Amino acid sequence: MKNSSIQFNKDYSGKKIIVTCKFNVPLSIVWDAFTNPVTLAKWFAPKPFQAVTKTMDFKNGGRWLYYMLSPKGEKFWSTSEFKNIQINKSFEASDAFCDENGVINTDFPQGTWLYNFSEENGKTIVISTLIYASEEDMKKILEMGFEEGYRAGLTQLQELL
Repeated sequence: MKNSSIQFNKDYSGKKIIVTCKFNVPLSIVWDAFTNPVTLAKWFAPKPFQAVTKTMDFKNGGRWLYYMLSPKGEKFWSTSEFKNIQINKSFEASDAFCDENGVINTDFPQGTWLYNFSEENGKTIVISTLIYASEEDMKKILEMGFEEGYRAGLTQLQELL
């Protein structure tokens, strides 16, 4: 059963995926869940995978280097570079698959995440917009299971909070 508090909107012509998720906790708690590597490790990877941070420096120009660890011990590396951080409001992150040293793998699509946070009556809404260079890149990410994986992660976060 799909979680109705998580909405995916796919805009193929605009080359973007817009995900809206509601949380029944104050914004500061949700902000921490998206920006603190200890908290990210608890929800970001869809089970039975685990998210493991090698390094994270959440500041403008800072990076997050992490991998998804499969139950078989495989490591799928990714990196994000943070930009335009407005504490408890929004941030941007470029996202790419890479190796364990953060060298980007250009065989896979790269995207830009725009995260926007708002709070009303003690509840938080996060709008995650993922933008791609081409419709083909967006389709490839979706074919790789992005929607199912991110939906599972957000559901895990809701349960955690």
